[in-house]
Amino acid sequence: MSDKKPYRFRGMDRRTFLKNMGTAGIAAALVPGCFRPEKIEYVNRQVSDETLSLYRSEFSLTMGDSSGYSLHCVNCKGNCAWQTFEKSGRIVREEQVAGYPQISPEIPDANPRGCNKGALHSQSLYDEDRLLYPMKRAGARGEGKWKRISWDEAMEEIAEKIVDMVSRGEFDNLMVYAGTGILTPARRAASLRLGSLLGATRFNVASAVGDMFPGATITYGISTVGCSSEAWYEADYLLAWGINPTVTRMPDAHYIWEGKYRGARVVTLAPDYNQTARQSSLWIPLKPGSDSFFGMSMINVIIREKLFNEKFIREQTDLPFLVRLSDGKLLRNSDMLKGGNEQVFYFFDEKTSRPVKAQGSMGSKEPTLRLGEIRPALEGVFKVKNSEGQEFEVTTVFEMLKKESEKFSPEETEKHTGIHPDIVYSEARRFANAKTAIIMLGYRIHKYFWGTLTCRTATLILALTGHAGRSGGLDIDNEWALGDFAELSSPKPARFGSGFIGEWKDGQMWQSFLSHYNDRELKDKTGLDKKDILELIDAGVKKEGFAYFDKPKLMILFHDNKFERNNAQKQTEKAVLDSLELYVNVNYRMDSSALLADILLPSITNYEAWEIRADPGYARFANVMMPPDGLKPPGEAKSEWEIGLLLTEKIQDIAKKKGVSKVADPKYSVTRDLDTIYDDFITVGDDIITNGKELLEWVLKKSTANTKDADIDSLKEKGFVQ
Repeated sequence: MSDKKPYRFRGMDRRTFLKNMGTAGIAAALVPGCFRPEKIEYVNRQVSDETLSLYRSEFSLTMGDSSGYSLHCVNCKGNCAWQTFEKSGRIVREEQVAGYPQISPEIPDANPRGCNKGALHSQSLYDEDRLLYPMKRAGARGEGKWKRISWDEAMEEIAEKIVDMVSRGEFDNLMVYAGTGILTPARRAASLRLGSLLGATRFNVASAVGDMFPGATITYGISTVGCSSEAWYEADYLLAWGINPTVTRMPDAHYIWEGKYRGARVVTLAPDYNQTARQSSLWIPLKPGSDSFFGMSMINVIIREKLFNEKFIREQTDLPFLVRLSDGKLLRNSDMLKGGNEQVFYFFDEKTSRPVKAQGSMGSKEPTLRLGEIRPALEGVFKVKNSEGQEFEVTTVFEMLKKESEKFSPEETEKHTGIHPDIVYSEARRFANAKTAIIMLGYRIHKYFWGTLTCRTATLILALTGHAGRSGGLDIDNEWALGDFAELSSPKPARFGSGFIGEWKDGQMWQSFLSHYNDRELKDKTGLDKKDILELIDAGVKKEGFAYFDKPKLMILFHDNKFERNNAQKQTEKAVLDSLELYVNVNYRMDSSALLADILLPSITNYEAWEIRADPGYARFANVMMPPDGLKPPGEAKSEWEIGLLLTEKIQDIAKKKGVSKVADPKYSVTRDLDTIYDDFITVGDDIITNGKELLEWVLKKSTANTKDADIDSLKEKGFVQ
């Protein structure tokens, strides 16, 4: 025990001192004016007339001489309407359009939509990396040495090469590709139409960047599964799985946090403590790559504790479908009846103790899922006979799922996920009991080997708990298409290749794959070694119908930073560039892929374009691009449609001089009509289209969506259409 005496202050020990000070504090609070000066004089901050004049003149200056509308997004889910202001031919100001109508009195409105990244777009119009004139490489590729050339010189060189290749039938080696830099229907149509008329190759743009959501595609038959953003507000439980919407969905993330304020539970499932995790009700920091283990542990709890929605499962899912135990395949009508339909499946009806056809399945004549008097069994093993007396032992998909899930108890999966079992039990119960539950899956998670399984476990959790439609569901990507514009973008068949396979083969990515991955670790994580994966990719082309044509000799890229976005960048660069005899890049700035081109063609940006965009993005409004009347694109930048027009005009001229007219393309049983390609390019149906404004008018006229008869004049009023 210490022999030190307690510290004393003027005869008081510490306890007495604190007690007396507390009493004094109460007295000070109760006695008006105690310990306060009798009078406080507040002095207003004075702002000089010169300062006020400076700010007012700056605001007046940036109001500009004319205004227009635009959006910023480059492969962004935002799609936000902005108003732009021009003075002396330049954009001097931009501001968010805050005129979106409220969807419902019970739901917060969408205003204003935008982000700090988009608000800088006007600066990019006049940055030093803006491309102003056509340029030709004057040194080695990537050296950065260029010489300015005219548009006519650029078109001449490109057209000469195209005519020579097409005349020799080298369609497989000609690529015209538009990347994710332009996803809007009018501007993108220019490159698609050009490639279509030439019979050139192009990739599926989503598969080239890995945005195909294979788990959703396998489960639902479609990849774009989702909801409009205000549905987040109405959810009682929102699971942000591998997504950071606070950063990546800035214009819409407020719906999540307004929903949380309303009482929703928001859970972030991610290895990193990101901005969304920080604001969530709970952050679950699972180990990278263990998502499917976590999902299966949730399923284990839901089934073991009977938290599943039995009525929903019986009617709305294929979990009651019968499976043959002999080979693990679904029992089909063709098994039960000679010559039967392979697309008709079976339940085991508990009421009649016999197999019955599942209504609403792919081959069913009944266009409904309603069960009527049928009560499909979920569990058990049954014996059924076909019309010839052959007996099958069958079970249900649910029974098989139940047995599979037994391997993934929360206690067992903890060693993989790092998540304590108590958390799994708690969240599984909360999720199952929620009135409305949504699982948001990020784009990135689908790009990994285990991403497909992760997505499928998410869909299983939703199916088991009955969260679909008004009660929630999976939210990956919701799109609102304005219509089918095939007449504009695909007048003739193009060579439409798989982005997965195309990028892999063109970039010889197997080289980095073989050197990067450890065979034992890969086998442990995926069940496949490197040889297995290479064989599967090869079989994808030879047996599964994944289209691949050949390496390009001539490549025209529209707004695609191809080399920067690919892994093993230097290896991909070398493999692709070594095969190219001519590489043309259409761009508004000097990005890392443009730097490697042989010819650069300067294009306009969003603020300088005529366009409308509905998808991908917030699914309630389609926003427009309408440049201010006085805006002048810098240098000699042109729209994508004008570039296509100039190039086809030059191709047609050179083809006629060389006596090349119609070249047979036997793969598609068509001819490539080089002698009329310019006329074919500008003629869409009964319309002649020569510029971006006319192109937008055509899109609005042909739109089959509910755009309420919008036209150029009506869109000038607010910058969007609902």
